[in-house]
Amino acid sequence: MRVRAKHIVLGVIIFAAVSLGTYPLLKHPRVFSICKDIDLNSGDVREQINACFLRIKDEVQTTPFSREVRRLGIAVPEERR
Repeated sequence: MRVRAKHIVLGVIIFAAVSLGTYPLLKHPRVFSICKDIDLNSGDVREQINACFLRIKDEVQTTPFSREVRRLGIAVPEERR
């Protein structure tokens, strides 16, 4: 085998070993996770997306139930209005 071909094969082997070695870390909830929470008082759904210990998205979404709660005038916490 030529020297260049050996380097390519060695690079592929190292890449495969590192990829397989870090696979369990990717299942850690702080590496990448999507959480959806339902607020039982207002019916809103909060979606949080975390990647590499950083929050990428934090969004509160309305649902048909939460719209009905607001239409009926049921008391909802201020941060959910």
